[in-house]
Amino acid sequence: DRSGRPIPKELRDYVYEHYFASHNNQQQQPEIIWPEPPAVQHLSDIHSPTLVLVGSLDTAQIQEMGDLLTSGIPNARKVMIDQTAHLPNMEQPVLFNSLLQDFIASTAG
Repeated sequence: DRSGRPIPKELRDYVYEHYFASHNNQQQQPEIIWPEPPAVQHLSDIHSPTLVLVGSLDTAQIQEMGDLLTSGIPNARKVMIDQTAHLPNMEQPVLFNSLLQDFIASTAG
């Protein structure tokens, strides 16, 4: 039952540990191909309304990325979700769905 309660820290740590363990144990890691020039230089080319969701418990790097997206995309709006880390759709599903539905409704028309 996920009624919007935060995921316990122990469970989140367990998931992260096993997620990264499975990635670290793979025989072959896919090669990362970075775009040339970096995609961040093209954020201003995005003209669609954009919703940037960031969790208050997420890492500083992810929160900074949310700020970068919000400032770089002309029609972007950032929402900080309290007591949430990197999985807002799982940690706060009711709030996540409400934010998404409101955003979609505000852009329709």
